[in-house]
Amino acid sequence: MNTWKPIAALVLLLLLPLAGYLQEDMQGVKFDTLVASTKDWAGDTLPQYPEGQPELSVVRVTIEPGVRLPVHKHPVPNSVYVAEGTLKVTLVDQDKSLTLDEGKAYVEVTDMWHFGRNEGDKPATLIIFYAGAKGIPTTVFQKDN
Repeated sequence: MNTWKPIAALVLLLLLPLAGYLQEDMQGVKFDTLVASTKDWAGDTLPQYPEGQPELSVVRVTIEPGVRLPVHKHPVPNSVYVAEGTLKVTLVDQDKSLTLDEGKAYVEVTDMWHFGRNEGDKPATLIIFYAGAKGIPTTVFQKDN
């Protein structure tokens, strides 16, 4: 006897009101996705997550006007939210750069040498979210900058 179809239909029927509820904002609460992508800002597909025990990190970085960050790369996927100011990010091995604007979020490049420069007139404050693994650094600096 084939009883799974009526059971599946009943489960779907019971879950239907929940699906509508999840799509609506709760009263007094608003959800805004700042960034969601399978590609980084340079257009490359994101790599697989690193092996091992997952470790999430959130780091605030403040860069004063005129300061240039050393050449570095991130071996783990990450995204950045620009809380204040702007930062021009340039890839070392490609002719690509992007100005990260205040109030916006971006998916950063992974395992690509790059640097940032605050070309603005106020500090740039970044909130960076790293999806790494225990024992893997979030940032590696190039020895010859």
